[in-house]
Amino acid sequence: MGESHKNDGKGKETMNIKDYSDERLDFFGDELNRRFDISRLEEAKPLDVYDVVESIGCTPDWKYITPDQSILGMTVFETTNFYKWENPFFHQSDMPKEIVLKKGTILIDRTLNEGNRQKQQIENFTVIHECFHWLLHRRYFETSDSSPYLCCTEDSLFGKTSRLDEKIRMLEHQANRCAASFLLPRQAVSNEFMKTARLKNFPQHPMPLQNMKSHIAKTATLFSVNFNPMKYRLQELGFIQK
Repeated sequence: MGESHKNDGKGKETMNIKDYSDERLDFFGDELNRRFDISRLEEAKPLDVYDVVESIGCTPDWKYITPDQSILGMTVFETTNFYKWENPFFHQSDMPKEIVLKKGTILIDRTLNEGNRQKQQIENFTVIHECFHWLLHRRYFETSDSSPYLCCTEDSLFGKTSRLDEKIRMLEHQANRCAASFLLPRQAVSNEFMKTARLKNFPQHPMPLQNMKSHIAKTATLFSVNFNPMKYRLQELGFIQK
């Protein structure tokens, strides 16, 4: 996992973001499963995403990053100063407090850790998304003039990236694709969905979404994600109509 090099004409080597194919990104997701727990490739299993954070050499932390939850996660590539809020919602007298975030910190908005099951599912995806920023993009941020951290909004985490800079859009797509492949491995999802929907064989044609909603929701619960990521994964795999 990495980036390509280029020379800026002044003797200094800088980094380009490598434009991986979706197939390669899926491979990266599977590869992390092989390193973390290879049995996840075949079956749905309980997962503590913070065990994954520690397995890649990062440190998790939880803060109120913004008073409006506009930022859900953040990867810190170099030790830096940042700000936290004392409350999850803005009060007139509130001011942010400066803090130091160490290199290798994966910072998650505390509201995700304090919420209901749906928020926990969003937290799971956010955490793994940030893990792949660290694995795929660390060298780019360490060797370029970019920010020492990357903040991720709900829009960037869930594919609404049309308003983003082209470079950031590529970073977010790569982290999203890898996170989906890790959390929703192809074979494991296929196995569990076929059992849930009582399918004896892979369907010859994608099935109507409306008829499959309850089965999608049940399968999503098995993998601790919410409905939409599972829907998109099943569409990619050819089970559900787009």
